[in-house]
Amino acid sequence: MATSAPSNPASSRGPSLTERGASFHDSVRVARWRTAGATKVQGAVEVGEAELRGPTAIGGPLRAGSLFARGRLEVRGAVEITGVGRVVGELRAGASVRAGELDLLGALTARGPVSAERRLSIDGPVRVPELAAPVLRVAGVAEISGVVRAGAADLRLASGSRLSAAEGRVVRIAGPATNLVQKVLGRRAEVTVDRIEGERVEVAAAEVTILRAKEVVLGAEARVGTLEGTVVERHPTSHVGPESRSPPPHGLWR
Repeated sequence: MATSAPSNPASSRGPSLTERGASFHDSVRVARWRTAGATKVQGAVEVGEAELRGPTAIGGPLRAGSLFARGRLEVRGAVEITGVGRVVGELRAGASVRAGELDLLGALTARGPVSAERRLSIDGPVRVPELAAPVLRVAGVAEISGVVRAGAADLRLASGSRLSAAEGRVVRIAGPATNLVQKVLGRRAEVTVDRIEGERVEVAAAEVTILRAKEVVLGAEARVGTLEGTVVERHPTSHVGPESRSPPPHGLWR
């Protein structure tokens, strides 16, 4: 079945729906939904399996057993995927995002918390209030106003990342190393975290206000204001305690 922007859209219900080209629906409730083109749904979407190729806008919540989306997926309501979700492009949600597993290659923006029951992987910029998963991986610029919770968290953050708090059994946070030009100018690639707590915490090229852990590994350019725990490994360029933020004198760098 193919549609192209019908003039009198109606709710789409049935075993399957396959579309090519532009399409518009009041709502969608099918076992299998496949699109190839720009798609707009006025209200809710409830599907067993979704394969969306092209820009997709959903005015209500999205519930799916499994989801693959390529392009921009914008959902004004909550996103709930009971199985595996994979998005290549951009995901924007007006509420929470929950999945069994979620792989995102691209940008993620959500107004509610984002969580996965098993694994959550984001390779791209992320701006959300909270992140939570037993296994969590993030690579890119992250702006998280609430708490990041994970059994094992591996956060490879780009300059400009700001985290309020990170908690987990094992937490690894690494920012970008300062390059030669930045050193000459007395600048650093900024990755900041207000608080980190865990059993084992590894930090490199990031600034942490408070760090609490049984075991702590301080990598290159790690900067910690207050540290509670045992440092088991420390790079000579790391720093613990108050630090001057004044610019260096002309011709010198720290």
